[in-house]
Amino acid sequence: GALALAAADTAAARQASLDALASGPRTPAGGRAADRLLRVGGLDAATAAGAAEALSRTGERARALEAYDLHARLVGGVEAMAPEARLARARLLAATDRRQDEAVTEFRALSTHEDERVGAVALDQWARLRRSQGRTGDEATLRGWLLERYPTSPEAADVVFFRGDAAHDRNEYPEALRQYEALVDMAPSQSRAGLARMRAGMIHILHDRPREAVDVFEGYLRDFPDGRRWEEAAYWAAHGRLLLGDSAAARDHLARIREENPFSYYAVRGAERVGEAFSLDLPAGPEPIMAPWVGEGLRRLDLLDAAGLEEGSAAEVERLVARSRGDRDAMLRLAEELVVRGHTIPGINLVWELRSDGEPWTLRLARAAYPFPFREAVLREAEEWGADPWWVVAIIRQESAFDPDIRSSAGAVGLMQVMPETGRQVARAVGPESFRPEALEEPDVNLHLGTHYFVENLQRFGGVVPLVLSAYNAGPHRADAWRRFPEARDWLEFTERIPFGETRDYVKQVTRNRALYQELWRDVPRRDVSF
Repeated sequence: GALALAAADTAAARQASLDALASGPRTPAGGRAADRLLRVGGLDAATAAGAAEALSRTGERARALEAYDLHARLVGGVEAMAPEARLARARLLAATDRRQDEAVTEFRALSTHEDERVGAVALDQWARLRRSQGRTGDEATLRGWLLERYPTSPEAADVVFFRGDAAHDRNEYPEALRQYEALVDMAPSQSRAGLARMRAGMIHILHDRPREAVDVFEGYLRDFPDGRRWEEAAYWAAHGRLLLGDSAAARDHLARIREENPFSYYAVRGAERVGEAFSLDLPAGPEPIMAPWVGEGLRRLDLLDAAGLEEGSAAEVERLVARSRGDRDAMLRLAEELVVRGHTIPGINLVWELRSDGEPWTLRLARAAYPFPFREAVLREAEEWGADPWWVVAIIRQESAFDPDIRSSAGAVGLMQVMPETGRQVARAVGPESFRPEALEEPDVNLHLGTHYFVENLQRFGGVVPLVLSAYNAGPHRADAWRRFPEARDWLEFTERIPFGETRDYVKQVTRNRALYQELWRDVPRRDVSF
């Protein structure tokens, strides 16, 4: 399409761009095709709408708004647009300073729509716009309308939850409980309502009210026996039952966690709660057969890797993975071989595909899901800095899945996802000299600096690992603030109180990873990374 456009062949450019947009509307290529179509012109209403969606997904907000404006003209005005498209256009208007009055007009028109997926979102976005303009009184009014008109919507649930959350942050526990309980009554099936129940139960734990806590957690389990928070509810229900002296009921809750998800954070904590060592009783599992085509593909992959042809390697991995699907032996053997060759993420993902297809856990499958590349380097750096190697590998598994070239959207690099500025600061103290940010892609350098940074945080936070992991994920300044929570009297309670969902999950997952790695790899000779 771009070549045809450069050659002034607009008909060919239009067709090529239409094809590209149709085949990948959610991809960067689709966004580029949409941009070319706008330049070529001659779009019909449906194509203009599709181009607007593609441009919006790729972050081209100004061009997306152009496309939505074109679509509105082609259909005879904004009133004739589909409500979802009209709402998407209004959100772009709100992000354009000189057109925010138009956004308000659109939000007002959509704010009474019969579909809460339109009306509630319109009110929520209108309120957000007023807050950004400093008009907090208008924001409060709009939030009130949202609760009145769409009380069961996710947006209304957010309003009530964050009222409770704000009271919780101020240690105003009766008000926090009132808001959390109101949310559960108002919209019990919303995800925020589940979190509100967990928060309410933990407030009762904090104030030494185990009976009330058990009522909350077991109430959740009755209403949502397989809900997304059932393990959390079961664990803390067991905790409350133990405080009440009902060890039989506590063990029933913990047994369900262990049986249904033995690899979970709450299975690890559950074993600790009853004074047992966490363990996995897994069969070894048969050695998967290496099909000839797998071996041939791996030899091609080795040649591509040796030649440094990254795109070719990625294409070969994708081809092998696609061909392996549906063949249990091929999938497992390929997963193992990809991990050994450094293609850890597609290898690990294959294991999860096997699990979703019903493959039972074996020791072999578990080691493929939680592999230990760079083992010698991890053990060496941990020994040098006096760190627990199981924490180091647990962090790596969560941060990068052992891909040394991976970069986060925030700019963190490599195995331990070290930020360049952090790497520079640590390198001044412990080397290497003449630090360059690109050196973070080198596994040895990344492990050297990342492990030292982890140890620095251990020292800063007195060895309290939930605080250390919070600092590693969200920054030391946030961990410093959070350590003042009353829940910091108990580090398991503190973990549940971490305000950021991403950080809360990170602490749990790394803690879980450490237990799994210690169980899976503790008795394997240091230099043996085979399966």
